[in-house]
Amino acid sequence: MRRSPHVPALLLFAALAIVWTWPLALHFRDHIPGLPGDNFSFLWNLWWMRKALSSPDLSFFRSAYLFSPFGVDLVNHPHTALQGLVSATLLAKLSLIEAENLYIVVSLFLNAACAYALAFEMTRVRRLGVLAGVAFGGSPYIAAHLLGHFDLLTAWVIPLFALFFRRALLGGKVRPAIGAGICASIAAYAAYYHVVYIALFAVTYVWAWWNVCHLSMKRRPDPAAGFSLRLLVVGLIALDVFVMLWIAVSGGAAFSVGPIDISARGVQNPMLALWVLVIVWAWSRWQIRVRLEWPPVDARWRGIQALMIAAATFAVFCLPLVIHAFRIIVSGRYVTQTYFWRSAPRGIDTLSLLMGNPFHPVVGGLASHLYDMHRLDRIEAVGWLGIIPVVVLLSSKGTWFDGDEARRWKTVLLVFAVFALGPFLTFGGHALGLPLPQALARFIPLVENARMPGRAMVVIYLALGVLMALRLAAANLRVEARFGSAAVQWALVALLAVDFLNAPIPLTALDRPAVYQHLAAIDDGGGVIEVPFGIGDGLSNGIGDQNRRVLYYATIHGHPLVGGYIGRMPPGVASAYEAMPVVGNLLRLSSGGSEIEDGPAQALPFRYLVINTATASPELIQYVRSVLDMDLIAAGDGRELYAVQGVKPASLRAAT
Repeated sequence: MRRSPHVPALLLFAALAIVWTWPLALHFRDHIPGLPGDNFSFLWNLWWMRKALSSPDLSFFRSAYLFSPFGVDLVNHPHTALQGLVSATLLAKLSLIEAENLYIVVSLFLNAACAYALAFEMTRVRRLGVLAGVAFGGSPYIAAHLLGHFDLLTAWVIPLFALFFRRALLGGKVRPAIGAGICASIAAYAAYYHVVYIALFAVTYVWAWWNVCHLSMKRRPDPAAGFSLRLLVVGLIALDVFVMLWIAVSGGAAFSVGPIDISARGVQNPMLALWVLVIVWAWSRWQIRVRLEWPPVDARWRGIQALMIAAATFAVFCLPLVIHAFRIIVSGRYVTQTYFWRSAPRGIDTLSLLMGNPFHPVVGGLASHLYDMHRLDRIEAVGWLGIIPVVVLLSSKGTWFDGDEARRWKTVLLVFAVFALGPFLTFGGHALGLPLPQALARFIPLVENARMPGRAMVVIYLALGVLMALRLAAANLRVEARFGSAAVQWALVALLAVDFLNAPIPLTALDRPAVYQHLAAIDDGGGVIEVPFGIGDGLSNGIGDQNRRVLYYATIHGHPLVGGYIGRMPPGVASAYEAMPVVGNLLRLSSGGSEIEDGPAQALPFRYLVINTATASPELIQYVRSVLDMDLIAAGDGRELYAVQGVKPASLRAAT
């Protein structure tokens, strides 16, 4: 049997997946990647899928096992249903930890392999496919989200969608369009953000494929015509700069002009005015013309057909998600973040393009220090493009293996770069006052929940890989080209892999305290509350204790958990907990506050209570023991497990 020529590349990606997650291979059974926090949520997701499939009475997308007794909707949460289904079926014989780790390693392999397939189909050169695979699969974006956002590691659906969608456009066939729709559906069950990016990619790529928009710019023929305007603009720019310097030095002031109150204490508005003045000055010097034309009928039909078939396929396969989403929207349980232009989450800081790879084993410490110094989030704002992509793309200017394909991917790169920059331009942690198109995303239903603009970098790394492959494929056709030899191109692959190296990654050790194993043996469905107590989600700082490890412990004991942590907290749950007798005080005391007088005794939402004696304050422990009638079941590892009989009568509390 003849071996496939792609086997060496796939073996290389398998080895790199081990390297990119090192030293996870040495701790496969008792550690997970990342820092303690969000990574526990994804373990709970896998457990819940196994639990839901084991009982016909349970539905995966609605769970009463978090935020008991209210429950949560998982449609509006990074539910990782795909990962959970794989864990509960193909990987059912593995433990939750082993299933999670195996899925992560396989995802990193698929990220590189799918980018390889896309680039190879365009160039027919395997080493250039490997280059694209390393650029995408080993990118700092993937390294950043290995720290805990495991849903975003299923990025392979994006290059796979691009592969099928491109085939649908080029051949006008139905099957590739259906394949593209299936890829988008997979993204919906794995990572909501990637659905948004796939939709934006599809529209952008079709627009670029039609090639209907043509821009031209030239200097105005009579430079003297706008001289007076330019002179006025320059004067206003000088005045605006003076105002900004005055505000920076003195802190500004507030004053009144007649009935109008004016506050000049920040430079945001003067910065915006500066951009407007610069644009007016440029308009007075150059003519910019935009010419639109209809694409040929065949190209127009192919684009519309590919989009419609992919969208219809997506709708069919995502019907369960659509139904559940419709229900929570109608019932008022849909949750999204409310923010305005200036308070919106920031995107990629332009200075991060120069800071280096913050996850590199050698220069990562310095790069991370620079991120901290400028108060940048190295996970959500990583913008390092690498040295090799910049060098390759700046070489042999204008030379491409396929000029039309390069133009499409440059358009994709530009659109996603603008998206990733966020609602306004920033440099070194400082807003530069220039509004950007991504600010409008919060007005688009469903898209507004993809609130972290910097995550659009995932498509930028894919575009960089494809464009490098197209550039170097052109060099293969010219003997005298700088990067035309196979040896040089393999050297570029190696240098890129070193630049994007992120090992060793941090790991979170997973213990199995005896009290949870003891509780797991009690199969009565009684709710559990952890003390210190807390609730939280991805849109706030949470209330009370924020140790999300309790989600992992819930996978051990298998009981409904009072409180917990979720991507989007159910509306009204925080106030409902705060109003509950006992539970409200547990929340306040766990936040460092003081207890208040409880209301009338009523049924508690929990049957069992676990006290972490190492982290609970003396006031919190005293409150629990004085208010609750409890029986000690088990103790060990700094924890005590109690069966709660109820609330003590007020007459007995003072004596406790």
